[in-house]
Amino acid sequence: MTEQQQNSTDWSPRMVVCVGAVVLQGERVLFVRQAQGHPLEGRWSIPWGIVDPGESPDAAALRETREESGVADGWLPVSRSCLAGFA
Repeated sequence: MTEQQQNSTDWSPRMVVCVGAVVLQGERVLFVRQAQGHPLEGRWSIPWGIVDPGESPDAAALRETREESGVADGWLPVSRSCLAGFA
């Protein structure tokens, strides 16, 4: 690692819990395009994001789907959830 790279890391590593939502309607799948300014700008993905402190993963998945897609709550029944950990 160069000295410049070492000096540019002013953050400490931290663990966060992230969620992604696979939203199905019949055989259709909801994808969202990542917003301008996002590191994945213009790329398609499922709605995803970080679970806020005190928030359940299911609630975070619904919130992220609403925020990223604008889809109304009535279209977002939670029928299954799955948690997976990665190191």
